[in-house]
Amino acid sequence: MVKSRCGIVCEPAMCKEAWKVDCPGCALMDKPFWGECDVKICCESKNLEHCGLCVDFPCDVLNKYSYSGDEHADNGARIEQCKKWADTPSNAHIDMKEKFLDNWVVIESKYVYESPFGSMRLDTCRLPDGIIIKEYNVCEYPDWVDIVAVNDNNELVMVKQYRHGAGKIFLEVVAGTVEDGEAPEKAIIRELQEETGYVCLSEPILLGRFHHNPARQNNILHIYFCDKISKKHEQDLDDIEDIEIIHVPFDNVEELINDGTITQLSSVSAISLAKKYLQNQKALNIS
Repeated sequence: MVKSRCGIVCEPAMCKEAWKVDCPGCALMDKPFWGECDVKICCESKNLEHCGLCVDFPCDVLNKYSYSGDEHADNGARIEQCKKWADTPSNAHIDMKEKFLDNWVVIESKYVYESPFGSMRLDTCRLPDGIIIKEYNVCEYPDWVDIVAVNDNNELVMVKQYRHGAGKIFLEVVAGTVEDGEAPEKAIIRELQEETGYVCLSEPILLGRFHHNPARQNNILHIYFCDKISKKHEQDLDDIEDIEIIHVPFDNVEELINDGTITQLSSVSAISLAKKYLQNQKALNIS
């Protein structure tokens, strides 16, 4: 018999084998006994290479991490966690999610759609706690680039165009995709010239690299700033592009964010980063 810290006596016949291995001493108390108390998983197995551990931790962790009849549970991963839990103090109520935070392991991956503009794949993944997720969809896109381009009149060069995903016309900073083998800083110079006819007279300044939607997308957004630009060309648009160039006083552009005229998130982020960059540069020049 094993007596838990809550005082409940657990007999092996009343328990489920936690990891479904040849280790009858690895048992956890059945669901009716889960409560506010601390329950002890005891391993009295002779098969010490599997266990030989006695560990205390909160019931809510048991509920999440212990075997619950899931036929897809990864037994090996659970055994490894059993070993990790051995180092947990019996009176420590710690955040187990944080303790065992780790990358998912992709067991299988298949593409359901592929195109130059974006692809979708379905991944079967094993989580750090051994749970298996099937058909987790991931969208693969090329990296994106944005630029806050300000001319000699202190005007932000923006573009207005229809976005079919939202079914609306948006006012945005100049943006585009990075082509295969192209450096992001070259991509944004190209996009600026194609969409507006402006060229950068100095190297664009990188404001940051960001993941747009890391839960479902794999691409990175590169945001740049340049305040030395000149109009030297006409627009050179793709067949499906219809873009209107809009010049907005840079000092007043935040009003268009506040009144809901500019709602495209990456444009809002780019403008905010550019404003912060200029503030920092001004502070450095003053000091």
